Amino acid sequence: MDLVKRKLFEEAYRLTMKEADDLYLLRLVAQTGPVVKQLEDRTAIAVINRINKIVRSGAFESIEVEWIEEANRRGIFQGLSKHEQNEYMDTLYWFSQSKINPKVSERASDVYAQIKLSNQNQKYVGS
Repeated sequence: MDLVKRKLFEEAYRLTMKEADDLYLLRLVAQTGPVVKQLEDRTAIAVINRINKIVRSGAFESIEVEWIEEANRRGIFQGLSKHEQNEYMDTLYWFSQSKINPKVSERASDVYAQIKLSNQNQKYVGS
């Protein structure tokens, strides 16, 4: 963003907040870091509130759970290295233990159990 390059953070954040596009906001936050001192109180509070809503929504966690679940259904998950599988299983477990979004926690727990079961079934079939 040109406004960020010119260090016009207030204008950049106001414009982004008007757009109501969370991805633009997250990109801006990643680009600027916490610039609370350079923002008017009202803008800073609005940004913090929106970031909080994004985090508490579990949107990114939900997306990852869905992708892992689909990869498992297609058999792609089983083709990953053991290290990668363990990493994703750890992520699912972590999400399942989170209290932020109960729906995401429940879904992550279900997908974790599905993968565990399919891995156990493969061991018996391969024996």
